[in-house]
Amino acid sequence: MMPKVADFGLSRFFDDNKTHTNATILTGSIGYMAPEYIYKHEITKKADIYSLGVIIIEIITGAKIDPFNSTSYQESMESVRKSRLNLQDCNAFKLFNHSICLELVF
Repeated sequence: MMPKVADFGLSRFFDDNKTHTNATILTGSIGYMAPEYIYKHEITKKADIYSLGVIIIEIITGAKIDPFNSTSYQESMESVRKSRLNLQDCNAFKLFNHSICLELVF
């Protein structure tokens, strides 16, 4: 598995002094879109952080979001919700796919 971090860059569409903006056309991969972007068409800097968080969850769990699967957004939201609960309960170790960790070490 080769992790890649890319520039999501949606926040570049507005000036530094602006805190949010509205989009008329959704752009991006559905599984990586923040809820406020999907439902309210609001673009904030937090949306980029959300997308990065989804990638981090993919890396540590070994699960890949399928953007062509119609339920992928709901599944990714559920995965993010479970991950947040485990992190809040200090159970982050439950998130890791141990076979991937072994691949990375050996």
